Amino acid sequence: MKHDISWSNAEVGVLARATGRAPALQGSRPWVAEIRPEGAELYERFDGHASRHDPSGRRRMISCGAALADLDLAAHVLGWATRVSLFPEPERPDLVARVVATGRAEATDDEVALYSAIFRRRSGRRSFGPGPVTEREIEAVVNAGTTPATRITPARTGHSARECLLIVLTPDDTRRDQVLAGQALQRMWLTAVSAGLAAGALTEPPRSGLTGEVAGCPQVILRVGHPGIDEGPSAPAARTGGPHLRRSGRAAWRP
Repeated sequence: MKHDISWSNAEVGVLARATGRAPALQGSRPWVAEIRPEGAELYERFDGHASRHDPSGRRRMISCGAALADLDLAAHVLGWATRVSLFPEPERPDLVARVVATGRAEATDDEVALYSAIFRRRSGRRSFGPGPVTEREIEAVVNAGTTPATRITPARTGHSARECLLIVLTPDDTRRDQVLAGQALQRMWLTAVSAGLAAGALTEPPRSGLTGEVAGCPQVILRVGHPGIDEGPSAPAARTGGPHLRRSGRAAWRP
């Protein structure tokens, strides 16, 4: 059952800030979210310059999946249970997902912690601090990304004991698989940050030294380690590419 929602400006702000902090793996945000009375829709937004560096669109879809994870999490924190449908209208290929509010539900402590981690997550490649990540820490991050459609395989590069590579695998390489991989990536990333770890994404595997079983279609890799001593405050989300959230039938809304 769908519920029509009268979103307040403050609630729209929660959705906008969360979605705007999702990782954009190609530099600019390849998505725009539209707030609707019954929930929200996430659309792919094309950028000609960025598309030349991502001709297959794989990084765009993974980024859209990460934004969808943040959008859905923000709706939960606002007290709504949701139902997510991927590519709900085949005749509209730019409509990546529809998030429908199905009823009131209090957010769990874990959801609140992950939502908080959205604003402490940092992007970019950097050196990790000393000490290996423990098996228990790895297990928690792996579990966050494991679903019937996504499998996570830990691996090591052989170059550094400070980091663990978590490979997100899907059965196939369709746009749906890529979105699901993006959702898994963001859940893992936020779980790592919530546990006090640092992380970063790789869209291409290391050229050499990778050890571990890889069975499936690798979509993206999450590097996980301990924060370095020079870790500063969270980097602001990229603001290139125009507004990333709008209200249905109204002008684009900017945070």
